[in-house]
Amino acid sequence: MVTQSSTSPLGILGYGYLAQHLTCALPRDTPWWSTSRDPQKFNLPNIHPFDLTNPDTYQNLPHSSETLIFTIPNPPPECTPGKSFGVSPDSSQGSNPASTAVKRAQPILDWARWMAANRPQITRLVYISTTGVYPNASGNWSENTDFSSISNLSDIDTPNGPARRLTESILSDHFDCRIVRPGGIYGAARNIITRILQSKPLPAGNRLVHRIHVADLAQISLILTRKDPPARI
Repeated sequence: MVTQSSTSPLGILGYGYLAQHLTCALPRDTPWWSTSRDPQKFNLPNIHPFDLTNPDTYQNLPHSSETLIFTIPNPPPECTPGKSFGVSPDSSQGSNPASTAVKRAQPILDWARWMAANRPQITRLVYISTTGVYPNASGNWSENTDFSSISNLSDIDTPNGPARRLTESILSDHFDCRIVRPGGIYGAARNIITRILQSKPLPAGNRLVHRIHVADLAQISLILTRKDPPARI
C-alpha cells in the first residue's frame, strides 16, 4: 500500500487497465479522478470526458489537483491536428519518422501549454512511457542512453520511439516530470494464457521481451507522485 503525501486529489489521465489498478492501490480515503473519451461506460462520477486531440475537452480537467499520472499513448498521426509545431506537413513528409513523431507529439505540446496557462497549480506529473523509446537492436540501453550519439538510430528505431522520446522532452519542459519506461504490462485478464484462451495470436520470434506486472507498475507510479521520491525504486 502506498501512502499519498498530499490531500489533493490524484489525477489520472486515461482510465484504462493501469489506471484502474492505480485507483485500487490507493489508500481507501484518497480522492482521485480520471479521464476517458467515453466516460459514460464506467458510470463513475469522477471520470471526466477528455481527448488529447480535442482542446474543447481540456476544460473538463478539475482544478483541485497538484499531481497527475499520464497514461495516455500518443495518438496516431491521422487523429492529430493538421499543424505540427507550427508547420503544416505536406504529403511528402508523411512517411518520414521524424515528421510523424512531431505530428503525434503535437497534441501533447498543445495540452501542456494549455495546462501552464489554465491549470498552473498542477506541477508534478508521472509519465508512463515505454521501453519502446530504446532502439530495436542489441546493446545496453538505459535511462542514461544518449540517443543523439546513435548514428544509425533511424535504422534501428522502434515505430513509437521518436514520438515517445519527444513527448518525454515536452512534458519535462512543462512539468516536474518523473518518467517511467515499463515493458509490456501483464496481469489479470491480460497475459499469454488469456490470449491463448481467446485464440489471439502470440508474439512472433524467439527474442526476449520485457514485462511488468500491472500491480508493480501501479506501486512504482504512486511512489513517484511523492514530493521527494526515493532516488532508486
